[in-house]
Amino acid sequence: MPERSLDAILAAGTTGLTFASNNAGIDGQGIGKLLRSRQVKKMTASYVGENKEFERQYLSGELPLRVPLHLR
Repeated sequence: MPERSLDAILAAGTTGLTFASNNAGIDGQGIGKLLRSRQVKKMTASYVGENKEFERQYLSGELPLRVPLHLR
């Protein structure tokens, strides 16, 4: 993960982000930091099982998830 880039995005406070990743990160690391701070608006991922904050936001309807076509 490009941890420094994600830290810079977090520090800048950029919101409304859309991420396309093979996973949703883990709580408190990688994309997980941006999920926790509510900077991610949409997510495309093929695996989301390790991130409880993503799970909470998805199940509550706060964060839409796009699943890649080849996995549908």
